Amino acid sequence: PPPPPPPPLFFPPPTPPPQLLRSLVGSEMCIRDRPMTMQTFVVLIIGISLGWKLGVATMILYLFEGIIGLPVFSGTPEKGIGLVYFTGPTMGYLIGFLIAVFFAGKFNYDNNLFKNFLKLTFATSFIYILGILWLGGLIGWDKPIFKLGAQPFLFAELFKILLATFAINQIKKIIQDKPDTIAVADKSGLILYDPTLIKEFFLPNRHKVIT
Repeated sequence: PPPPPPPPLFFPPPTPPPQLLRSLVGSEMCIRDRPMTMQTFVVLIIGISLGWKLGVATMILYLFEGIIGLPVFSGTPEKGIGLVYFTGPTMGYLIGFLIAVFFAGKFNYDNNLFKNFLKLTFATSFIYILGILWLGGLIGWDKPIFKLGAQPFLFAELFKILLATFAINQIKKIIQDKPDTIAVADKSGLILYDPTLIKEFFLPNRHKVIT
């Protein structure tokens, strides 16, 4: 009988973080009768798991998808799409995603839950700071900006930050247990390649060479 076929030498990358973020755009929970999406939670998880460089790149890709018209933002396409939606009342929050993922990826985390919680709270605060600043400039500071743009979401945000805080150790364990690279064959012989989202560019120190 013919020999069995060799095992595949290439394994496709996991679900890209932008796709994970898109999948949670329309997913809503309710806390105290307030709708809550999990977007900001995923922003923190992306920063924690991918680091600030790849996290920021992922968020830029997500925003770019929305700007060019893909229905990736919360409320799209019902509330509009593309650049018109991006420059609307929620633009400040969307830009805040970039700052939040930067700090979530930049911080070092340990087993101190309180310190980790404060770090993630600091990162998340930029979403609301920029969101309120943009909203106030757009609709006028004579309106109750804090009551409209932050107060209804604070309890839900606390819940999401707590979830992310308790997930940190598990995320770190997954990252530590994950092999840095996989084997790929080409004409020059055996090389190593990490398929995870352009990691060779953003994390070159994790690229290994077999001799």
